Amino acid sequence: MAQDHHVGKVTESVEVPLWRTIFYSLGNAAGQLTYATFNGFIQYFYTTVKGLAPHWVGYGWFAFGFWNAVNDPIAGWLSDRTRTRWGRRRFYIGLLAIPTSVAFSLVWLPPFDKSNPTALLVYFLVIISIYDMLQTVIILNQDALFPEMYQGTGSRASSASVRQFIGFVFGNGAAVALTPVIYDRFGWSALAVLWGSVAALLYFASLFGIRESPAHIQQQKFTLRDQMSVVLGNWTFLIVLGINFVTRFIVAVLVAGMPFYADYVLFIEGSQLTLLLTALLSAAGASLFFWQYIVKRYGTRRSMMVSMGLAAFLATPLLFVANLAQTMAVLSLLGFMVGGMILGPDLLFGEVVDDDYVRTGVRREGMYRGILGFIY
Repeated sequence: MAQDHHVGKVTESVEVPLWRTIFYSLGNAAGQLTYATFNGFIQYFYTTVKGLAPHWVGYGWFAFGFWNAVNDPIAGWLSDRTRTRWGRRRFYIGLLAIPTSVAFSLVWLPPFDKSNPTALLVYFLVIISIYDMLQTVIILNQDALFPEMYQGTGSRASSASVRQFIGFVFGNGAAVALTPVIYDRFGWSALAVLWGSVAALLYFASLFGIRESPAHIQQQKFTLRDQMSVVLGNWTFLIVLGINFVTRFIVAVLVAGMPFYADYVLFIEGSQLTLLLTALLSAAGASLFFWQYIVKRYGTRRSMMVSMGLAAFLATPLLFVANLAQTMAVLSLLGFMVGGMILGPDLLFGEVVDDDYVRTGVRREGMYRGILGFIY
């Protein structure tokens, strides 16, 4: 494999103004808003609202899985190779802000219903594939900017806490708290147009905060195979990959399992379920600034180990609580520990990119982020 073997040097830390970080973080809010809405309600919409048989939806997900498995690495590879007057990552975000938002809206606007299940299934498969492809590219480029814009653990911990807080409050928070209210009161079409429009505006606003360094552009264009072999041969990255998977899995199970826990363990109604999710997510969001301090003092790896260990310990009382108030208290404590798990992946990702650059002299943020997306 032809490769420039000069040793890279990580750029000296340049402080990024808070206003720039806030604008940049709006892209994370857009991604989390649409991603959380899609993951949380797509199954319900196509089975319960549109009447497509659950096993037919399963066929669609099965076919979609093959495409979903390959588009992340390809998108990362192309992003790293891109050279335009508008930059590498910024170019894709500006170009795809509107198409991604339109595709998201169309997911909720199928022209067919259960009277024509074959057409509805085909529409479902095609539109989620288009939406996922566009969402993958735009989010990958948003995330790949993080190690480039922020250097050093201190700077990254501060910016990651702001980035994840904004994403949690305006992204996940809006999706969890407001989506049911909007579709119940105004309908799914209104939800599609509203969230799609908000996402587009947030993506465009994020461009004001993005700063790219021309020095990070690849001077030599590597093949996809070459890049895959380097990335998958990096044992440090493979460990981070495992940590990312476990973190995402734990958070996803907590959120996805809560409706069943509320229904079959606590025997509470939907409005009270919102209180449980709010307790979990608000505590996680608020704790990000605490974990920022812990990371700066003790380092990323040690902080993540502590947060994961305490989260596992605090999840145990969920086996014994018997009412809403007790469960909310436990979830608040659990959410506080989950905050460290949410903050850590951005920082570990940056450390892997830096280490690879020091050893090889090549920046591969897009490729590394693409493989992360491939796994989760």
